[in-house]
Amino acid sequence: MLRSEIVNIISGMNSHERVVALYNSLDPLPRGYKLQPKDPWCAATVSAVFLKAGVTSFAECSCSVMKKKLKDLGFFRSKDYEPRIGDIIFYDWDKDDVPDHVGIIINKSGDSLLVREGNKNNRIGERIIKTYYEKISGYGVPDYEEDHMKTIKKDDKGKAVAIWQLIVDAYPDGEFRDETEKATKIFQENEGLEADGVVGPLSWYAGLKSVNK
Repeated sequence: MLRSEIVNIISGMNSHERVVALYNSLDPLPRGYKLQPKDPWCAATVSAVFLKAGVTSFAECSCSVMKKKLKDLGFFRSKDYEPRIGDIIFYDWDKDDVPDHVGIIINKSGDSLLVREGNKNNRIGERIIKTYYEKISGYGVPDYEEDHMKTIKKDDKGKAVAIWQLIVDAYPDGEFRDETEKATKIFQENEGLEADGVVGPLSWYAGLKSVNK
């Protein structure tokens, strides 16, 4: 599962009725509860998105129960975490340590986050907030594929290098030499990244996203 996959799914999701239907297709239903059309449905929207990606381990229609499930799985981060595209964001309007609302980050620019959410003014909508917004309760960070890719650079060898070479159209011999470094810098420059030839999390994210298009 890629971060870009989750962003694409929620970006294309516009129907409350579809969210309810997807959530209620879970078998078994979380806590055995069938979501009703008049129920709050922000957490159900997040659940429906991840269900379409094949992930049901933290599916819930309750923000607080979803947060607990993410914590139990080791997928929850405090509000001090540096969020990324694809992360789940929880809000605590009353600042009583109980989450009241949840969405998914679909874009980030500097310290501004673009979040897409279900049950925002009775529809699926978006909001822009700052990363230091005081009513952020924390973040869900599921097990994304690109987060496991190690940083690679010139003179490194191995499977990760060969995968990266395929992404940037370099000969996939598994050895990070001059040709691969040159292709990497061109790719980074085209993606608006620092063209340093070092393949870290941001380069892996952009690379895997380009493959997933």
